[in-house]
Amino acid sequence: MSVIVSTLQAGNNNYPTPPQSFQPNVGEIFHDGVIQPDGFIVAAQASPNMTVQVAAGDALVTATPTSESQRQFRATHNQSDNVTISANASGSTKYDLVYILLPAAALHNPASSGDFTAASTLFTERHNNSGEALTVSNGYVLAEVTVANNASSITSGNITDRRSHVFDGWNGSQFAWTFNSQSNPYSGSAKTGTFTVAHDVTLQLTKGTKIRFRQQGSNTWIYGDVISASLSVTTLVTFVMDSATAYTNVAIYDAAYSNESSPVGHPTWLNYTPSYHGSGSMSVSFSSSQGSKFKVDGSTMTVLLDAILTVGGTPDFGVYATAPIAPVSANWSGSGYANNSAGYQTKWDSGGAPAAIQWRKYDGGNHSSTTTGYFGAISLQF
Repeated sequence: MSVIVSTLQAGNNNYPTPPQSFQPNVGEIFHDGVIQPDGFIVAAQASPNMTVQVAAGDALVTATPTSESQRQFRATHNQSDNVTISANASGSTKYDLVYILLPAAALHNPASSGDFTAASTLFTERHNNSGEALTVSNGYVLAEVTVANNASSITSGNITDRRSHVFDGWNGSQFAWTFNSQSNPYSGSAKTGTFTVAHDVTLQLTKGTKIRFRQQGSNTWIYGDVISASLSVTTLVTFVMDSATAYTNVAIYDAAYSNESSPVGHPTWLNYTPSYHGSGSMSVSFSSSQGSKFKVDGSTMTVLLDAILTVGGTPDFGVYATAPIAPVSANWSGSGYANNSAGYQTKWDSGGAPAAIQWRKYDGGNHSSTTTGYFGAISLQF
């Protein structure tokens, strides 16, 4: 197998401009990852045994050569290779990372062609828990392999793909993101989170920017949309996420952001759980839901509400549902249905207690005391 690693613009010896001058800029454009969709994919053998096959491919990997500054390199493996998974007789399940390693010493001494022959190697690293380590120094993680106690073979079900693609619409963050808080600040209806960045990233993480990252202990991507980014000593970023997302006080890895409308993997809609109430002495209780959700485009949030509600007490004019977040303003022309009737509109009522999305009859009449379906759509500005 021929293995080549090179900086994107140049090597050292016969090139007038050192790569250190270029690489910081390149790292701002491309996050670490594989270039081909099937590049470096880790798979079980056709006849499973205690090895896995790693496909040929190209990847961008951030590394630090000995006595040099950190920058991004391109690793090329021109044919597939097998990696041995060590036996596990520990008495419990273990988790092996399969990764590309770029040794610092080899990167520091390239050949005169500007390439590094055999400077990239495939390695494994064993851990006690899944997602325990999401990054490796001078390397890039390709997969996590679950190794059962006394396992005799590795099957496809034991392999979790950890790769991301360079051209997937995401920009890798230059700076670390650090967990700050998670809450349900607006009437408990949606999850928001915050993290800090020890640099000014307010121009990168503007309102509506889509984000993704992983957290220690899980291989699952967390997706969200930026609500705000404010700079003090550090940048505090607030984002909104799906109500089922687990965002906890552990390390953040593989952080990336995107200004595209649909970067790879980011869900079009995020789910949330509104709470409901009525105006005056009218009671509104939740019966069941077909699923309420929202999506963010720039500073506009589109909300779809769909629930079976029981209306009782003294009939009155307003049935309310809390929004994912408190908006600055909203349109007054949202569509609304109740009891299969189109004679309703959804509007934002900033004077409610709490302020919320309101179903209101066009004729200003009262809601009937019944159990029925309510559907609404509205655009909120935040």
